[in-house]
Formats: sequence, C-alpha cells, structure tokens
Amino acid sequence: MVKVSGNYLIARTLKEEGVDTLFYLMGGPNFDTIMECQDVGIRTVDFRHEQAAAMAAHAYSRVTGKPSV
Repeated sequence: MVKVSGNYLIARTLKEEGVDTLFYLMGGPNFDTIMECQDVGIRTVDFRHEQAAAMAAHAYSRVTGKPSV
C-alpha cells in the first residue's frame, strides 16, 4: 500500500485546479505543504507580511486570470 500525505494531496489538488504560484508566509506548520507544492511544480513566493502576500496573490490573479493562493 502506498502512503500518501495530506500535504501531497493539497499540493496536487492546487496544481489540478490551475494554481501555478503560491504566495505564503513561511512558518513551521506549513513547511511540508510548501515543499510538496514545489515538488509538484508550483512556484512559491515567500513574504514577510500576511497582508502583502494576500495583495500579491490578488494582483497576480487579476493580471493573469489564473487562480492564486
């Protein structure tokens, strides 16, 4: 039986939904999810302020027409 992590399922689902860039704040609990996103080919952009990450994701989505997180 193959073991599949929840983090991998999150990353794969984001990729399948068309997310190609992830804007995030690095922290202990989300480290594994970020690594899985990188492994499935999602570009990651680290921010130091939560509001800046949200605004960047919103702007990226408006400019490209793609979903962003």
